[in-house]
Amino acid sequence: MGLSLNDFLRLSIDDFQEIYHQYNEQATQEHRLRMEEHRASVITLVNLLPHYKETLKAQEVWPFPWDKKQEKKNKPKASKERMLMLAEKWRKK
Repeated sequence: MGLSLNDFLRLSIDDFQEIYHQYNEQATQEHRLRMEEHRASVITLVNLLPHYKETLKAQEVWPFPWDKKQEKKNKPKASKERMLMLAEKWRKK
């Protein structure tokens, strides 16, 4: 819900219930929007299929943001020397 621990502890029960209700309403709206997007993509796919010889996938017709592959960050691989240096650094503390 995005509350810090201090903010949460200061809330009255009524305040918490109202915040939770609003948070739940927002989550429900987002879920409904995603379902409507999915429904529209399925309808589009069903309407296009008779006109194509090869099979189509829903992701090809109407890609969703969550269908995109996330790029992996290029993290430097740890070398043995670096690990030993870090271990030594932590032992000194």
